[in-house]
Amino acid sequence: MNAASNPVPAIAADLGFTHQSLPQRVVCKRGCRLDIADELALLGCSRAMFVTGPRAHGHPGAQEIKGALLPLLADEFLEVDPRMPTSLVASFASRIDAAGADVVVAFGGGATIDLAKAGARATGQLRGSPGEVPAVVAIPSTLVGAELTAVPGGSARTVLYDPEVLARAGLSSVLASGAAALSHGAEALYRRGDPLVETSASEAIYRLADALPRFRDDPDDLQAAQSLFHGAYLAAFAMSRSQMGLAHGIARTISARTPVSYSVAHAIVLPHALRYNRSSLGDRIALAGRALGAAYRSEPDDDAAVKTCNALERLVRALGLPGRLSDVGIEEGALLSLAEAALANPCMMTNPKRIDSAGQILSVLRSAY
Repeated sequence: MNAASNPVPAIAADLGFTHQSLPQRVVCKRGCRLDIADELALLGCSRAMFVTGPRAHGHPGAQEIKGALLPLLADEFLEVDPRMPTSLVASFASRIDAAGADVVVAFGGGATIDLAKAGARATGQLRGSPGEVPAVVAIPSTLVGAELTAVPGGSARTVLYDPEVLARAGLSSVLASGAAALSHGAEALYRRGDPLVETSASEAIYRLADALPRFRDDPDDLQAAQSLFHGAYLAAFAMSRSQMGLAHGIARTISARTPVSYSVAHAIVLPHALRYNRSSLGDRIALAGRALGAAYRSEPDDDAAVKTCNALERLVRALGLPGRLSDVGIEEGALLSLAEAALANPCMMTNPKRIDSAGQILSVLRSAY
């Protein structure tokens, strides 16, 4: 295809932009988990609370990190619940306070890192001073991006992406969390007017779509693992500066009300949520398809958007992830109650295509069934 048949579209008029940066140190390199003591020194911290969930506690990295923390390790907390009940956050904060910890080191997936942020904030409230909030250092073992999002009053000060951690984290959980990261990038593209978000989200989708099949074929491929963390970081960077929509609202509802994980719910729902939004956001969904390599820049946006959804479905199947809600044990009769619950999720308020009724959400769930 020559330049005449595939012209580069003209760049739209530059209307300016606004971008808010967050104070955070991010390191992505092999073996960086073992540099944890040096990272705490940079933060000026000397007493660490280590938190991880039951599954991540069995990861070899958990023991390595605890060993690297000595003699800074004040206590450890091994109770993690993705639903994050207030009683758990309160119990964790009490332990942090009792240990005199000035930093929380979180190792694991999104639930663990979210608990670390919430617990650090609650500890500051216990201590009665905003200046007494412990720092949070996140060492992720998945690609869901919790390390780059904030809770009111708290976020991770330092993030350590270690590809050796990912290579030993379990293939199915990594691939599923990669689908969630793709969803973060795709829905971040709904936002207009921030070129850093658009560029980060597009590059995230490109890197994830390239590295996920390579990691599937060889989980010991540290270059693929590093590319996955690079893509997940960019997706979470874009997500943290955008409002999420339909796919996130449904995935959060499914994971809260069924045994299906948040990441697997994203893998199933994302293509169908994008199809629903296509009539209002075809040009933004087309960007995701071009990042995937599924469409040419010269193609009409609507055609490219259709190819985006189809390509995502093919990728999910190629990764061996469930492609339908019926594949993960959800009964058809449960779809209406899930739709009604999802309507109350705040992401429905921020979906760019207006959602007024559970019936609209039900149509997406049925298409995904």
